[in-house]
Amino acid sequence: MKRAIGATLILLVFGATACHRQYSGTPFIGGVTLAGRVVDVRGRPVAGAQVELYATDDAGRQRPVTTDGTNASGYFSLRSIDPGVYLLRVVKFGFPAWNERVTVGGSPEQTVNIQL
Repeated sequence: MKRAIGATLILLVFGATACHRQYSGTPFIGGVTLAGRVVDVRGRPVAGAQVELYATDDAGRQRPVTTDGTNASGYFSLRSIDPGVYLLRVVKFGFPAWNERVTVGGSPEQTVNIQL
């Protein structure tokens, strides 16, 4: 009986500590998902557009972080992004390139809708 109570207390203490640690460091375990849809000026989906996310270092150089292509409905999803400020770029042959600074990290999932 004493062992069972002792084991229960250990699980409660370590379980509470583990849960507390999980949320006290990184804002979102596994990173943030940035998702959205790319459409043309008439609101039609743009399939096959390249969606690219870049980080900028202190010297102003851009480093690619992740990329995705839009599906037939124009949707994309960039996963496991660390909170921060990035350059989001969308390119598709026949459309002007789209560039915008985005701040990632306000919630575990963020949406950006883009019109080319």
